[in-house]
Amino acid sequence: MSHLLEILGKAMTVDVAELIWHWFGTIKDINCEENSEEVQLLEKIIGLIDNMKTDAAQEQLEEFFIKYPSSLHGRLIAASMYLKENKVNNAIK
Repeated sequence: MSHLLEILGKAMTVDVAELIWHWFGTIKDINCEENSEEVQLLEKIIGLIDNMKTDAAQEQLEEFFIKYPSSLHGRLIAASMYLKENKVNNAIK
């Protein structure tokens, strides 16, 4: 059984960026006001990243961090953008 799990485990990959987006979608439904400006901006940024418009997403993130400099959700979304582009070092920063 352990050999089967090992084989399956090696074949599976997880897109961490999409996992973060899914997590944000779930957590915002539980903890955030859906119509808040912060949530709307982050959803817009996620849409830009998903459509591979990373330059526009970067600009939106810079504007977002001016308004919400200590936003944990914003930092996770920014990290997901860098992970989507395979820029792991930037995602860690």
